[in-house]
Amino acid sequence: MTTFEEKSLKDWIIYLNYVGIAPKHEEVRAMANKMLAARGTTPRIIVGANWLPIFVNRSGELEIRISQTRDLVRTNSETPEIFSEWFARVRSTISEFGIIDDDVYNVDETGFAIGMLAPSAMTP
Repeated sequence: MTTFEEKSLKDWIIYLNYVGIAPKHEEVRAMANKMLAARGTTPRIIVGANWLPIFVNRSGELEIRISQTRDLVRTNSETPEIFSEWFARVRSTISEFGIIDDDVYNVDETGFAIGMLAPSAMTP
């Protein structure tokens, strides 16, 4: 991948983490392959089996973390500071994308993450 493509991929991973969805390894590989496919080269180029850890090391900002069960995460993360930071991110996202109050819904704690958790994920 070019430097620009890798920066774009890294920015995408960081953004997903910002909104609370750490991408799974296969999602990162799929996005990288989509970016390579957009070049329109023949034969089609895809990332190799060892590409992901090399990309993570080269990025300098990303790391691979193993997901933990929800109960352990909750035990270690229920502090007023963390809640304040989360609500600040929600307000920032609402402002950034011009979301109106009528488009904001109450969803339980797992509503946004159904099917999104994996044994490991990419994080900044």
